[in-house]
Amino acid sequence: MAHSSFPYYTLGTIVHGLGRGGKELGCPT
Repeated sequence: MAHSSFPYYTLGTIVHGLGRGGKELGCPT
């Protein structure tokens, strides 16, 4: 179950972070 939720959770965090500090996540925005 964690395997299926892991990618989703990570994606949500990255997408959400892109709007508020994407640089901290390591994504050049």
